[in-house]
Amino acid sequence: MAVQGAAFAVLYFSFSGHTEDLARSIAERLRADLFRFEAPRYTPGFLGYMRAGYDSLRQSRPEIRVPKVDFTRYHAVAIGGPIWTSYPSAPLRSLFDNPPALPETLGLFLSCDDHSPPQKAYDLAEAALRLHFAARMYLPSKDNGTAEMARRVEAFCSDMTFAARIPQPA
Repeated sequence: MAVQGAAFAVLYFSFSGHTEDLARSIAERLRADLFRFEAPRYTPGFLGYMRAGYDSLRQSRPEIRVPKVDFTRYHAVAIGGPIWTSYPSAPLRSLFDNPPALPETLGLFLSCDDHSPPQKAYDLAEAALRLHFAARMYLPSKDNGTAEMARRVEAFCSDMTFAARIPQPA
């Protein structure tokens, strides 16, 4: 989804598809360019799921492939991914440890199950990047595709737009 002159970009990792649904909703609402980064280590299926959990507990930093994009040309970037074992997913942690050049205004959105509260993930991300996110949100997987998801996306996008100091899309 590349839009010439877009003010926003959404950069995300998704393993199960839940974060991808959330990223697409945010990108649509912000009229943002959408970019997915990959972690080749995690393949679909049981083995990939087990590897993801193990790596998260060990706080591993897997190889990731981030699109070669100049994110500094955007007013703001929303970064997203899942919470694994109460922490940002291993691919998100890799991104936080070695981020591409980013603009000053950033947002963080997370997907999770109900048993993974987001505060630890927010704190770890802000400490790694040495910043405070202009907008933060999380969405439990049970709320995917619901009115609650729409409400949270709207609030997140409003916060992003306000922080970037540009008019909200109609």
